[in-house]
Amino acid sequence: WHTWAVAPPADRQEMFARIGALYGQQQQREEAIAAYNQAIAAAPDYAPAHWSLANLYAELGNASLEIHHRQA
Repeated sequence: WHTWAVAPPADRQEMFARIGALYGQQQQREEAIAAYNQAIAAAPDYAPAHWSLANLYAELGNASLEIHHRQA
């Protein structure tokens, strides 16, 4: 059996991005940010996590982090 803690490295970024999206849908922004950052830690060039983080930072009014993740 597999759990998220032992997911293959190639799948970890997508798994964390999905977790981030679920948190975001529940307006749990801190948790969503943490999950997207874990996705990026697993795969620094993973564009969906950067894009989602940029959108979250835009909602929070943090233009510098929004721009950073849109350019990543």
